Amino acid sequence: MYTSCKWKTNAPLKAPAGLARAGPAAAASCLIPPQSQLHWGPSDPFPVATMKLEKEPEAPLQFSLAAESDFEEVMAMSEGIYGGLDYLPSRYHAWLREPQRTVVLAKRAGAVIGLQSVVIIDGGETALVEGLRVAPWERGKGVAGELQRFCAGLIKQQHPGVKVSRLTRDDPLGPKDFRKYRIVAKQVPTMPLNGVLW
Repeated sequence: MYTSCKWKTNAPLKAPAGLARAGPAAAASCLIPPQSQLHWGPSDPFPVATMKLEKEPEAPLQFSLAAESDFEEVMAMSEGIYGGLDYLPSRYHAWLREPQRTVVLAKRAGAVIGLQSVVIIDGGETALVEGLRVAPWERGKGVAGELQRFCAGLIKQQHPGVKVSRLTRDDPLGPKDFRKYRIVAKQVPTMPLNGVLW
C-alpha cells in the first residue's frame, strides 16, 4: 500500500533532471524515511515523498464444523444476502442434522466470516457444494478460496470415494466462471400451462 505525503524542506532544492525549475524554500523541515522515494512533478510546489506503509497482518483463518450455537453469528454475517430473501435461516438447523452433510465455518479472531456446506450424493461419488458465503467486510481477501480448499481436503479425507465436486450458485455466471467451471444442469423456472405446472 502506498500513500503520498508532502514534506516541505528548509533549503532550496534542485529539480530532478528533466525539470527546469529550482525547488522552493519552506519553513518546516522533516526527515524523509530511507525506504521512501522522492518525486517532484511539474505541478508540485514542493517534493512529494511516496513511501510504503506496512499493513498490519490479519489474524489467520480458522476452520471449524458449524454447530447450533453458531446460528446467530452466521445470520449476522449473512445479513442482506439475496436481498433479504436468504434461504439459510430456514435450512441451517436441518443441514446440521443431515448425516451426509458437512457445514464448515471460517473464522477470523474467533468471529464467523464464512460458511460452506457440502453434501455427499450419488452413492458417495459426488460432493455438492452449497451455501458458500463470506461476510461483506471480508470479501476480496481470498477467504472463499481458502474455505473451498479446506472443505475439499476435508471431504477427500472423510469420503475418499468422491469423484466429482459440483458447485451450486444463484448468481449469473460471468466469462471468468465459464473458464473455471462447466454447467452440468440449469434449472428453468416452471410456468403454468392450463393450470398445470410443467
